Amino acid sequence: MVADYDQHASIAVDLLEKSRVVCQNPGDRNFHIFYRLLKNSSFLASDKAQKIANKIFGYSLVEADLFRFLNQGNIAEKSVHAKFVDDLEGGRETEQAIDQLEFTLNEKSWIRELMFACILIGQIRFGERSGLDMSYVEEMLEIEAVSELLGLGHSSHLVDALTQPSIKVGDVFIKSINFTNERLQQFFNDFLFVREQQEYTREGIQWTEQSYGDDLQPTIDLIEKPLGILSLLQEECIVPNGSELSLLEKMFQRLSHTAPSVFSKAKQTSRKGPAMAQASISFVYREQLNKLLETIKQTRAHFIRCIVPNHQRIPFQLNGPLAMHQLRCNGVLEGIRICQRGYPNRVRFEEFISRYRILSFKSQEYQQKKLLNEDPRILVGNLCEDLELDEKRFQIGRTRLFCRVGLLSELEARRRNKLSQTLTDLQAYIRWYWAQIELKRRRDEWESLLTIQQSLRYYIQLKSWPWYRLYQKVFQLIPLVLDKRRLNELLAENNELTRKLEESNEKLQKAKRDLSEFGERLERSEKSREDECTKTQELRSELHLNEELLERMERKWDEQHLKVMRLNNTLGEQTKAIERLEEERNGLNKENEMLKENYRLECLERLSVEQSLTSSQEESSKLRSEATEMLTEISRLRSEINLRDEQIHEQKELINENLIQIGDLNNSIFEANEKLNELQPLLHSEKLARRRADNLADDLSQELNKMGEELDKVNGKRDAMKEQLRAREVQTKKLERKLEDKQAEMDECVCELKKAHKRIQTELQQQLDDWRRKGLRLETENAQLKGKLEAAEIKEKTLERNNSGNLRSATGRFGSLQATQERDLRDSSVDSDVGIVGGGE
Repeated sequence: MVADYDQHASIAVDLLEKSRVVCQNPGDRNFHIFYRLLKNSSFLASDKAQKIANKIFGYSLVEADLFRFLNQGNIAEKSVHAKFVDDLEGGRETEQAIDQLEFTLNEKSWIRELMFACILIGQIRFGERSGLDMSYVEEMLEIEAVSELLGLGHSSHLVDALTQPSIKVGDVFIKSINFTNERLQQFFNDFLFVREQQEYTREGIQWTEQSYGDDLQPTIDLIEKPLGILSLLQEECIVPNGSELSLLEKMFQRLSHTAPSVFSKAKQTSRKGPAMAQASISFVYREQLNKLLETIKQTRAHFIRCIVPNHQRIPFQLNGPLAMHQLRCNGVLEGIRICQRGYPNRVRFEEFISRYRILSFKSQEYQQKKLLNEDPRILVGNLCEDLELDEKRFQIGRTRLFCRVGLLSELEARRRNKLSQTLTDLQAYIRWYWAQIELKRRRDEWESLLTIQQSLRYYIQLKSWPWYRLYQKVFQLIPLVLDKRRLNELLAENNELTRKLEESNEKLQKAKRDLSEFGERLERSEKSREDECTKTQELRSELHLNEELLERMERKWDEQHLKVMRLNNTLGEQTKAIERLEEERNGLNKENEMLKENYRLECLERLSVEQSLTSSQEESSKLRSEATEMLTEISRLRSEINLRDEQIHEQKELINENLIQIGDLNNSIFEANEKLNELQPLLHSEKLARRRADNLADDLSQELNKMGEELDKVNGKRDAMKEQLRAREVQTKKLERKLEDKQAEMDECVCELKKAHKRIQTELQQQLDDWRRKGLRLETENAQLKGKLEAAEIKEKTLERNNSGNLRSATGRFGSLQATQERDLRDSSVDSDVGIVGGGE
């Protein structure tokens, strides 16, 4: 198999906890790369790894069964995995992918050395000293090999790291793991409880809101919010003069417990602060955790709960109360309760109709309604009624059918039984159909055999009968009589056809005469119609001229009348306008006096406002200058603080060198502390302002979240409108297609009518031509038959004279004998049928 690989790779680093797996189940494999590594020594070859394998095991190619990490599942070449997993082929594909990513030979050898070191760590055997809580390494061979593979200088460092771990219970790393677990537990609760019930609300089903213990959010807010523990710790790690007491003061404002219990934790944490200041560990950890949660939210999450079976780490032993306590704390029992009361199974309307309509006796009706784009919600309700489902076990939403636990499995069982019964009935009908075909074939065969037997019996009886021989000789003369009868019939038919031909010719001549007369009348009527049209056109033109003249006269009269009316109207309007202008002039004079008074008052008010504006501008400029001076003073004081810190550091070094200058240095330290105390209130006020800004940012973020939720609702409505519009467009397109199909059918019908009209004309013409050809052929046949008739009459006369008497007597005897023979044969065939039926029984 040739595998294609992309020329890039993506590496994601996530926080992994300590593995709780203490053994492997039978048949389990470890990572495939280990087996591929040990299967082929040329795969990612490394001289160092081969030398170490020779040193420990005596040969370079080692089997996987020798390693503790790989042999607990009893995976060997003869196991069932060997049929499906080819480690040699997998190793070649892996190396091809590594070459595709352009790894060098040294890098590939490093990969083999790291993998070999991982499986060698499982070979290290530890012991415990009796009476002491201490562990030790029994043999150093594997330790030295791992140290050499990992490039460690001394193997004792690796022993110390394995036997004496430096990570304690109260370490920040353990707290970060616990906080990560709390966030993941919160996501689980939101996914299982909040989103599930929000889905019920969106679909509009009847649901009573179920409450659950949401005790994690206050703890998460205390740690993660902008003024939480992580942000305070990061701030104290970044600030140069951060101390345990300042961290304690900030945390005391956030925590509700007493100061002494917090003081010890703050003292332990703040000592780690300067070590994390450069890397800003808390900020990086928070960003990685947020990115992990965003990634999980964008996927379709499935949860696997890891349960500690016992505290003794003994395999195949489960502590029931301990497991139940973990399930209760993790929210699994609450999730089971929600699933039992809720509707965990949901199916879209189209899928439900297409899958389960087979269970209803109206299956074809549902399919037709579905094709006609009827409301699927109504169809689902009708289908549930037909299936006689309990209304308490399902609810119909807006887009899906929500079912309780067990309903879908019951429907699937009914569907399987229905399909099985249908297939059984179909198979039975097919078998019956083929059996009927076989039965008909056998009946036809039986009837054919009976017919052949009866014919053979007749032939055997008639073969030696003298009268039958005579009949065979006389039978040749019978066609002459038939020919004579046929000739008479043909003559009569010929006469009839000639008569019809003459009548059709007369009708044709008459039709031609009528057609010529009709053409002449049509020409005369066309000429008279043209004369009438010319006269009508002349009368219409004359009438049109008279109408135009009349309209011009009416327009002139209307114009003169309108002029008179307009003059009268303008005269009245002008008199009214003069009166109205007089009234407006009086009102404007009064309004002008009022506006002058208002203008004087506004000028006075504007002067006062301008004076207050200039004073406020001067005051704001003073405040700005004071603020800039304060900022410069703060920066200067900060620089002085930094300089003082440097001087203090230098003075501490001078204390160790020269004890004589202690007094002077104490004085300088005292002065520096006084200045620091003077600047401390300014710094404290600045931090308070920063906290207020953070609170404002939180409020804005909450408003932004609300706006985002409203935007989601609007987007949902918009999507619904788009779906409705899309459905309307689909219906419109279907109607257009139907209209086009109807138009095409009408065009086809018109074309077919035209073709039928032409075909009828051609058929009538062909029939007329056929009648003419038949008339000619019958005339020739008539002449030929007349000659044959004359010859036959001559022969008939001679034969009648010779055999007329003998033929009459022989024919009478032959008829009576034939009747008796047929009666005897019928009786014998009935007897033989009865005997055959009795033998079959």
